Amino acid sequence: MAGCGSNEDGIVMEEAAFRGRKLMGSRLPLPEGFCGFVLKKVIGSNNENGKIKVKSLEKDGFDVWKADAMFGEFSYWNHDTLPTKDDSIRSVMEWLPVSAALHEEVTADGAAVIAEKMKLQSESLAGSKRKL
Repeated sequence: MAGCGSNEDGIVMEEAAFRGRKLMGSRLPLPEGFCGFVLKKVIGSNNENGKIKVKSLEKDGFDVWKADAMFGEFSYWNHDTLPTKDDSIRSVMEWLPVSAALHEEVTADGAAVIAEKMKLQSESLAGSKRKL
């Protein structure tokens, strides 16, 4: 893997090859408040007395996933195309904080603050339209 500069979007690009195919990629940090985990599958585990006991792979066995490592950024790769700000993975990462905000509980005080901000913005826009 070799760095190959930045593109017009200001994205720092990396270059690699996989099975003879050129890959162009970039590192992407996870949004604030998020972290990634590398999971390791422990087949048919059962926790007895604080010790992990592995069952056989028969029908009664079950899978357990254990966090093996944690990360705060990752690299994504495009085949033969430069990474851009319009890549779908970038859009997903931008959506995560928006989604978290949409699902956050809003209190009455918080709603009043938002309403006041919206009122000030609309008054500001109305004032600037009158000047035109």
